[in-house]
Amino acid sequence: MLAEIDEDIPDTLPISMKYLLGQETKLKAIVPKGMIRYKVQGAGANYVHGGASLQEIIVPVIRFKNIRKDEYKATKVEVKLTNISRKITNRITYLEFFQTEVVDEKKVPLKLKLYFVDKEGNRISNENIIIADSRSKNPENRTYREKFTLRDMAYDKNKEYYLILEDEDETVEKIYERIPFTIDLLFTDDFGL
Repeated sequence: MLAEIDEDIPDTLPISMKYLLGQETKLKAIVPKGMIRYKVQGAGANYVHGGASLQEIIVPVIRFKNIRKDEYKATKVEVKLTNISRKITNRITYLEFFQTEVVDEKKVPLKLKLYFVDKEGNRISNENIIIADSRSKNPENRTYREKFTLRDMAYDKNKEYYLILEDEDETVEKIYERIPFTIDLLFTDDFGL
């Protein structure tokens, strides 16, 4: 109870409120001291109070200000092409990709669509999907080997063609990476070799 009294009440603990309300206040918080049974008339006659407990006299106030909110924002893992050569000499070619980070609470999976295009943006190969969602610390488990089959057509070895890595989940900037390649097929025939 809160009261402005100066005399002591037996079996109670008076706590000055000056530290909260200022030096001019005479208010005191009065709480029972020890295991006390207050005798009252009626049904509450058997009420036993357990004394002043921490949650009865202290209300914690927590103030939180996140000053690093962007620092803890989850980002997508990275995927890189590991083949050194940027020259294709066969209609059927294999390329290897590596997920550089493991998926955890700060790194989320990345879903990529992969295909080749010419300079005008026309697709010239099949399409592959990589779902980079590995949580493994072992680098071998984060390697993806994809098979690309180029369309049966004439390719100019002096022109650039592009491997497109497209982020499936993005709506605005879908192109994750655009890697230039040259295509120099030794020969083509009806068997697609």
